[in-house]
Order: sequence, then C-alpha cells, then structure tokens
Amino acid sequence: MDSLSTGPVADVLARLYQEAEVADAPMRRAEGTADTDVAASVLASEAADLRGTYHDLADNFLCVSPRFGRHLYMCARAARARLVVEFGASMGVSTIFAAAALRDAGVPGGRVVTTELEGGKARRARENVAAAGLAGLVEVRVGDARETLKGGVDGEQVDVLLLDGAWSLYLEVLRLMEPHLRPGAVVLADNAEDPAYLEYVRDPRNGYLSLPLEFGEKEGNEFSVRTR
Repeated sequence: MDSLSTGPVADVLARLYQEAEVADAPMRRAEGTADTDVAASVLASEAADLRGTYHDLADNFLCVSPRFGRHLYMCARAARARLVVEFGASMGVSTIFAAAALRDAGVPGGRVVTTELEGGKARRARENVAAAGLAGLVEVRVGDARETLKGGVDGEQVDVLLLDGAWSLYLEVLRLMEPHLRPGAVVLADNAEDPAYLEYVRDPRNGYLSLPLEFGEKEGNEFSVRTR
C-alpha cells in the first residue's frame, strides 16, 4: 500500500501544497530580495522573542518540501517505526507523511506525536490530518516542545524524530529526546541552520552518524542516525 500515490492522503497533500505556495509566496519573495543572512536573522529573532516570531508566522505553512516529505515517509516505513515524534506540526503536512507511513507499514500501535507552539496551527493540523483519514494515528500537543515533550512520550522509545520547528531549538529538543531514542533511530532536521546543532550531530562522539540532504533543491536538511 502506498498512500502517497492516490487516495485521500495524496489529495490532501496536493491541496495543502497549493495552499502553502499561496500563503508563503510573499515571505519567500522577501527572503529572495533580503540583503542579510536569512538564517542568521531567523536565529536572532527566535532568540529575542520565540513566541512573537512564530505568532507573526501563524498563517504561513513553512512546511517540508514534497521530496523531504517523501524521504520522511520512506525512512519511517523502512524502519517499520512504531513511534514518530515531530517538533513543529505547523499545518500538518509532515505529520501526514509520517502517519501515512505508519499506517501503510501496518505496524500495530503505530502513532505520531507532534507538538505545535501556535494553537491555531495545531487546530488546522488536526483538521488536515483528519481529512487525510489519519486522525486515529496522530496526537497533537499544543505548546512549547520543551514542555510538551518533557519526560518523553509515555515511556516509549522513539523510532523517528523530526525537527521542523524553531531552528534555534533543534539541539535543545534533540538533547531532550536523546534518552528516549532507540539505537538506530532516525533524526531528520528540516532547515538545520543552527551551527551548534550541526556540529553536535556531526561529531561521532555524541552518538550519531550524520550527513546533509540536498535533494537538488536547497541545502540545510540533515539526516542523522543514533548509534548508541
């Protein structure tokens, strides 16, 4: 079974990418004409006012690319993941990719636990996941991931961790989840722009093997595997 090719999942993803293109177009144009380092500006803005930064982006999708989403689906399915944890649900695009992989793989008890800072986005993510027919596989937690994921997820080991929220928190969220990552767990980071995060996962002494993913579209994605 492949939900990405046809049916409700494929239809909902196609619709969401069309909506994302419209919603994010002004922001993308502004980034393209900016005379400053966009990544550095985002990291500085998050450091100064995390909630304010993302409240201003409440109507933007900021979602993973279709290729990154397909890669997420393939990783979760190949690993026969039982638990996927996501930092940054936004409108639920990447959540749908992950949940579809768990359902298609047929692993009993599979689920996605995702967390989203903006309440309005969390509501839309739930609606989109439901429209894709995946509501029974997804739990959406609302709030700061440093609180919503504190202590792990019901004592379960995490098979796949997706980092797609505030860039400056990637390392902090990873360290928070480390005790709960199973050996061999996959860690995917979209827009991994924080030098501290990249330095950490690329140092084998920290228990990861890591490499960048470009997909021929942009740099800034990172694929890591937990080695201990």
